[in-house]
Amino acid sequence: MPGRPPDAPMQACIDWLQNRRDHLTAFARLQAGNDLDAEELLAETVKNIARALADRRLPGDPEAMTPYAFTCMRHTAANWRKRTFRRNRSEQAYGDEEARTEESRPWLQVTADADDLQRRLASHLEKLPKMQAEIVMMKIWNNLSTTEIARITGTPKTTVDSRYHHALDKLRRMIADDPDTQEHRP
Repeated sequence: MPGRPPDAPMQACIDWLQNRRDHLTAFARLQAGNDLDAEELLAETVKNIARALADRRLPGDPEAMTPYAFTCMRHTAANWRKRTFRRNRSEQAYGDEEARTEESRPWLQVTADADDLQRRLASHLEKLPKMQAEIVMMKIWNNLSTTEIARITGTPKTTVDSRYHHALDKLRRMIADDPDTQEHRP
């Protein structure tokens, strides 16, 4: 009904989405590979959260929504990749041209007011393997525990810990080897 105020759980979802939109969009780009699919993935995730709130499968607590959102995005993107793979294989079997793909842009976009260090760090983060990059995003930017990340990714907690530490080591080495970073050292 127009003009009807949203109920408390739905308002919590709206507030949570407004506060997390940039982080969720970056994660969606990582999963989808391009902006158009990332927007669609994010919209699908918001619909899933709204359905879960309406069915009372998810509490209106923002702390529960973040892991649920990452899980939804990963599962939806995986299903899309499977469907695309099957479609492409089918098209190739019949001699059709390969499916065209949209030109991919970096999944992590730094704002115009970001400083030089933030830009370099974003550039290095994009060079990490996907699993390591998504763990860094979930742990550092979204304050998820390794236990929550393990549940989201469906991997053992020890694997998440290992990938997280390997990712940080790689980032440290990339920053240390970055000539621009060396210029700014005292």
